Amino acid sequence: MVSQFISPDKVRLLGDLDFDFPEGTHAVGRLDNNSEGLLLLTTNKKVTRLLFESEQPHKRAYS
Repeated sequence: MVSQFISPDKVRLLGDLDFDFPEGTHAVGRLDNNSEGLLLLTTNKKVTRLLFESEQPHKRAYS
């Protein structure tokens, strides 16, 4: 499963889950088919901006 709601590729998506996500829900970050980890879902765009557009840099690790 890919951690997004739309994709041009034929992959399983978050919207394929049997869950009624609130309107405006989006993933903060990304997990691909072969990834594992914590995925944050929010409807609050301020959270996304604080994490990814912050003036305060923060470390990210991908493995």
